[in-house]
Amino acid sequence: MLKSYKDLSRWYGALEPETAPVHRDETDAVQLDDDGPARYPHYIRDEPAPEVPAELAAQRSEFTGGWSDWVGRAPGPDDDYTPRDADLVRFPWPDEDDYGHFDEPRRRPSGALRAQARARGSRRTRVFVVLVIAVLLLGAAAAGVLFLLNSASHRAAPRTPTPAASVQFTAGSVQAGVSTDSLLSRSQAGVSTHRPNGACPTEHAATIVRGAEKGSTATGPDAIMAFQYAYYVERSGERARQAVADDATVSPAATIQRGIDTIPAGTTHCVRIVTIADNRYSVEVTEYRPGGVPATYNKQTVTTAVIDGRTLITGIAAG
Repeated sequence: MLKSYKDLSRWYGALEPETAPVHRDETDAVQLDDDGPARYPHYIRDEPAPEVPAELAAQRSEFTGGWSDWVGRAPGPDDDYTPRDADLVRFPWPDEDDYGHFDEPRRRPSGALRAQARARGSRRTRVFVVLVIAVLLLGAAAAGVLFLLNSASHRAAPRTPTPAASVQFTAGSVQAGVSTDSLLSRSQAGVSTHRPNGACPTEHAATIVRGAEKGSTATGPDAIMAFQYAYYVERSGERARQAVADDATVSPAATIQRGIDTIPAGTTHCVRIVTIADNRYSVEVTEYRPGGVPATYNKQTVTTAVIDGRTLITGIAAG
C-alpha cells in the first residue's frame, strides 16, 4: 500500500545523529524487507501494479455513437402525440409586461436642493431690482443734465431789446413788499418821498463808487452815473442815450423816455457801483419816490468800452 503524500518522511530525509554507521547483516535486511514498515533508506516499497479487470474494457467498447443517441427525440409538427395536461407557462416578454403602465415615481428634491433653488431665485430677484434702480438713476441723471443744459442755453441766448430794457437798469425788480404802483399812488396822494439827507453819501474807493453825481464819459463808473442822472434828475431819454454806444443792446431814446414818464416827478436816486473786472461792473440802484419808502432794485451787470475817446455803456444785463 502506498503511503500518504502528507507523510513528510516520504519527501524529506530523516535527521540522524552523526554516529558511526551500524553494520547490518543480510538476515536483518531480509527480515526488514519482509516484515514491518520500511526503514531508511527504503521509505517507499515497490508495490505491484494493480490489475484491471478484463470485463471493464469490454464494457467500454460496447458504447458507440454521439450524445444524441442518448437523448430522446422531440415530436415534430407532423407527428401524432398525446398533448400533456399542463398549464402553459408564459414569460413576461417586453411587449406583454404590464410594468410600463405604472407611472414612474416622482423624485422630490431634497431640502438642500430646495434651499439652493430658493437662493438662486432670490439672487436673480436682487440682480433685477438693482438693474431697475440703476436704469432709473441713469434716467434721472440724464434728465437733470438736459434740464441744466437747456437752462444754460436759455440764459446764454441773446435777448432782443425791448421797451423795458432801459427800465431794467433804472427800474428793475423792486425789493419785496414794495411795488411801483404803490409808490406811484403815494406820489399822487402828495406824500413826500424825497431822499433823506445823508441817505446816499458819495464814496469813491478802488472798486466801489457810490453817489448820485452828474457823471461823465471819462470812466466806466462816470458813464453809469451820467445815465442815472439823466434818467432821474434831468428826466431826458435823449441825454441818457448819449451815455450809451450806438450799437449797444439798449432801448432807443424814445423807449427810455416812456420809462421815465412812469416815474413821479421829484423822485431821487442813489447808485452803488462795484468793479467786477475791466469795463465790467455790478450796479445797484435805490430809488426814493415821493412817499418816503426807498426801493432798491435787483443788481444789473453793465459793460463799457472806450469809443472815440469816450467811455460809453455797451450792454446792460440782469445779475
